[in-house]
Amino acid sequence: MADDTGTPVQDVTLYALATGIGPVRGTGAAMPLTIRLHGTRVRIDFDGPRGEDGYLLSHGDSRAWLVNERADVALPIHSTARTMFRADPTAPCAQIGARCEPGQHEVIAGQLVQAWRYRDADGRGPDGTESGTLWVEPRSGLVLAFRGRVAGRDQVKELRVTSMSRDALDASLFDLPRTLEQVYPRAPEPASTEARPD
Repeated sequence: MADDTGTPVQDVTLYALATGIGPVRGTGAAMPLTIRLHGTRVRIDFDGPRGEDGYLLSHGDSRAWLVNERADVALPIHSTARTMFRADPTAPCAQIGARCEPGQHEVIAGQLVQAWRYRDADGRGPDGTESGTLWVEPRSGLVLAFRGRVAGRDQVKELRVTSMSRDALDASLFDLPRTLEQVYPRAPEPASTEARPD
């Protein structure tokens, strides 16, 4: 599997804890996530504190599907998932258009990572953040943690990988199930031009 430039990328599964994101926003609780990366495709499985289970599918652009198999429905959403977990290890802030400064090295999930402080992201940072810190694995460009703030709000979003696997992933994991009802805004039906009897 390769990225948009044709560079081979390895399948990765990340197991993480997130706070301030999705169903746990504003609660202080941590939500477990399973993040699967397959080329430019992303699948994020989540299990919220009140049974909000489901997953997000992104196929390489800003469009994604939020899937709830229990409710048999898939909703289209805008998502930055693709840029949240892979970055250029030499210029990790380039894809979010932010200013970046290197920080210290740390170990996360058994991997040596480089901290990068970012600012002026204009909402393009991980999960819509404006400023914060990314922790990037220098060898692969994997983002193994981030902590950021949303512009104009006292809202902190954080994710930290606790373990990971580089085993190959089945491509079918990234397919939208055909049995689901796909719900999306419908365009208004055009007015009929047929003549109607009086």
